[in-house]
Amino acid sequence: MDILNFISWIRGRRQVTSVDPAKTLIPVGLKDGRRDDDYIAGAISVEDFTSQIKPYKVYTALLTQTGTDAPVATVLENTLGGAPAWSYDSVGYYKLTLTNAFNGNIMVRVGNEADTDIYCISFPNSYTNNEINLFTSSLTNIGGGDNDLLNKTSIEIRVYN
Repeated sequence: MDILNFISWIRGRRQVTSVDPAKTLIPVGLKDGRRDDDYIAGAISVEDFTSQIKPYKVYTALLTQTGTDAPVATVLENTLGGAPAWSYDSVGYYKLTLTNAFNGNIMVRVGNEADTDIYCISFPNSYTNNEINLFTSSLTNIGGGDNDLLNKTSIEIRVYN
């Protein structure tokens, strides 16, 4: 599709609101010194393009947990290559598991609502590439685990390969 067709397409309000990143192609100009104008038209998948401009895979979710249930995640973004599973380990201890997903440099951030006394510590398991452990404790019980503290608590895990 040349630029004039593209402009006509947009003006006609033919816009796509969702795409399959593995199957959708976007046009790119490729440098080719053998041509008079130095460029040739090409295409790249959205998935491949994103992987080149975003140097990490990410899992972002809002976590809610009650009693001895596993945390329930409202997933906001997941580019890890599979669906990780949350499980309950013991009071205040939870695991996020996905085979071979955490085998690069990892950055984990856990947030909380401003009006709560939640205290979260997250860390990668030093023995495996398959899980991230999360520990929750209230400020009045630092060092001891507490359940029922995750209430739409944000978590972001970045894996830099």
